[in-house]
Amino acid sequence: MGSSATAIHNGSGSAPKYEIGELAQLSGLSVDTIRFYQSRGILMYPARQGRRAYYGADHLARLADIRTLQERGLSLREIKRRLEEPVAAERLKEDLRLDFEEFSSRIGLPTAIVRSLIAEGLLIPITEGDRQVFGPKDIRMAELALQLLGLGLPFADVLTLAKSHHLRMEATVDEAVALFEETIRVDPATSDEDEIAEEYQTFVRLSAAVAELVALHFERLLFTKSEERFLDTAGTKERETVLRLATERQN
Repeated sequence: MGSSATAIHNGSGSAPKYEIGELAQLSGLSVDTIRFYQSRGILMYPARQGRRAYYGADHLARLADIRTLQERGLSLREIKRRLEEPVAAERLKEDLRLDFEEFSSRIGLPTAIVRSLIAEGLLIPITEGDRQVFGPKDIRMAELALQLLGLGLPFADVLTLAKSHHLRMEATVDEAVALFEETIRVDPATSDEDEIAEEYQTFVRLSAAVAELVALHFERLLFTKSEERFLDTAGTKERETVLRLATERQN
């Protein structure tokens, strides 16, 4: 991969840009195939800077979607129609399942790094039968992690912070699971199928509510603490600017 494609990984603050050869390498397709998809209107044309053409993460994601639909036996005409329909595109994302190599290509990270992140507990693949796969939420988490690196945070520090967060969250999750067990778990020896089904539905609703509650609390706490820390050390001009921007954001 050339240096232009690694901009988001080296802290330069810019989004990833790929020349067509790099895009072909990451997607596992040939340059001719990529150009063919463009000619058929299935893949967007690249952005141009002078005489050079650059592709981005959207192009890589679109190529992965095309491959997924082709594996389902769809024609190129049907693929184009589906990808142009917002509802169908969202349904595709919900159903998306990628193996290690596909996930690695989609997010632009080597398979070895993906496996190391799993070993550290920072990525948790979905177990389906005898295989492990990644879904849309895993893709989004990886994209957000790369976004942090693109905004200038050092990779080693992000990894250390992620490990620390994982350990703390794991302890919180263990406490939540214990609370679920204590309050909603039925006795399988004396419960009928309807009671067990109701138990499961309650567990699903509880899990979703707790997950959203934790996310909202973390977001509020992060913004509050960040602003407080900044304002404690800010000069007059910095303070006035930040207070004005904070007020605009809250409104």
